[in-house]
Amino acid sequence: GLLHFPDPSGGGAPVMPKYHVFSAFTRFLRPGCQLVASGSPDAVAALDPALGRSVVIVLNPRDRSEPLALDLSRFPKIGSTAYPWQTAAGAPLSAGAPIGIVNKRLALSLPPHSVTAIHLPGTGL
Repeated sequence: GLLHFPDPSGGGAPVMPKYHVFSAFTRFLRPGCQLVASGSPDAVAALDPALGRSVVIVLNPRDRSEPLALDLSRFPKIGSTAYPWQTAAGAPLSAGAPIGIVNKRLALSLPPHSVTAIHLPGTGL
């Protein structure tokens, strides 16, 4: 489960690591989103036409950091900043530093055993 109740008489329920992974998907993939081809078996991409944004969620299952370069040139309209959210090693999903989008490209490093949701506001088709 997403929560663990080891002792009904004691304290709150500890959050299991998969809860944080689950939240990376449910926070950004909302009803009405349209899934699009990501070009990677480790990524999911979606458009949210109601909010004029897109999201790319990337898994790094490896024991080492991995570089990620996204080509956003197929978007006719794109903002100038992306907002990553990451969870790794059971840590809560948390906002990372904003990333500048230059020439419709962005690059970042994915920590080992992590899930990164990249929020792209201002994207439109």
